[in-house]
Amino acid sequence: MIGFAPAKINLGLSVFGKRADGFHELDSYLYSIPFYDILEIQEAPQDLFTLSGLPINTLPENNLAISALNLLKAQVRIPPVHIHLHKQIPVQAGLGGGSSDAISVLKLLNKFFKLNINKTLMLEMALKLGSDCPFFITSAASKISGRGEILEKASLYKNRAIYASLSGSGSALFGIFENEPAIEFKSDYLVWQQQL
Repeated sequence: MIGFAPAKINLGLSVFGKRADGFHELDSYLYSIPFYDILEIQEAPQDLFTLSGLPINTLPENNLAISALNLLKAQVRIPPVHIHLHKQIPVQAGLGGGSSDAISVLKLLNKFFKLNINKTLMLEMALKLGSDCPFFITSAASKISGRGEILEKASLYKNRAIYASLSGSGSALFGIFENEPAIEFKSDYLVWQQQL
């Protein structure tokens, strides 16, 4: 079974102080874009993870796709699977590729094995995998808050072009989560929206 894991962009982002659970309070608008990693899942004699496309500089066991598989296996019994990831979304680009891959694995396995995972369990697993993960359950344009678990449907303009430019380092991008006090990036959505 083949699935497509979409990238996302943040349309504005506010990062607030750390919560008691160690995560940051966020306020953002997320929008999926037609740029995908491709996943293929098949039954196999033993669990196997293979990769093609862009390189990932991490051990396979640290990949969120494998984390998703292991998390699901802690909930339900499924046969061994071969997961192949064709990576097209750049790593540490802030596009949510790893989070999208993880949720796509859960959704593919749910469909492939007819597990009928309910929304509550899917959200619980998504939050264990990462703060971006709940968004990818539906990939619908959303206003997010909390650590990413509070999603409200957002209406966005159609027929607008978005140009993404990837430069700099992932560590610089993710460094915003280590700075105090809060850092705002076009957090006022109405102001941002008027600039389109």
